[in-house]
Amino acid sequence: MGKKKNKKEYFINGKYHNGLSIICCIDTDTNLKLYGFVDKNKKLIIQIIYQIVWNFNNGISKVKKNNKWGLINTKGDKIIDCIYDKICFPYKKYIKISKNNKWGYINLKNKIIIPLIYDWVWEWSEDTLVVRIKNKCGVVDENHNIILPILFDEIKPSHQNIFAVRKNNKWGYINKTNKILWDFKLDYAWSFINNKAQIREGSKYNYLLLIDDKIVETN
Repeated sequence: MGKKKNKKEYFINGKYHNGLSIICCIDTDTNLKLYGFVDKNKKLIIQIIYQIVWNFNNGISKVKKNNKWGLINTKGDKIIDCIYDKICFPYKKYIKISKNNKWGYINLKNKIIIPLIYDWVWEWSEDTLVVRIKNKCGVVDENHNIILPILFDEIKPSHQNIFAVRKNNKWGYINKTNKILWDFKLDYAWSFINNKAQIREGSKYNYLLLIDDKIVETN
């Protein structure tokens, strides 16, 4: 008696991003699903070899193979090999990645920009990056130079070159030279937008103004 041939079924998502739609192949015996991409003529453009794929965004897709993540372009060429536990879409020129529960950043050539030593990294803001080790935060630049030491409880990403920072459960403001612009006496502090930031002391809300690189309180 001949060996039973596995039956496969194919499904096309039908939603096109950058001219391509996801196609799924299901092995009906094992229920194994693999994914690739077809064009609007249902021509297979990217082989059905991935465990998970994301819709293309600006010509790039996140793909998972052998339980690792990478990035491909619309031709199926590898931008970043599938070697990371987690990966994000590029933001400007950098890509947030994770291995062994540590986070960092690479560039589009897979060169390490921020080493994978952090428990979390935020998004870039004004060429600076908030990072966390255990329960303490700091700030680094694109060359991994320390801007703010990793000793704060919480830091909001830079706005107008100023960080809203929490230490010992009180908020204040620090600039990129680590100069305290407003003492740690606030119960909450928002980021500056258009030279203005909301603050809270107890149940009282107020605003701070940024004037000539100095912070002043409104009446």
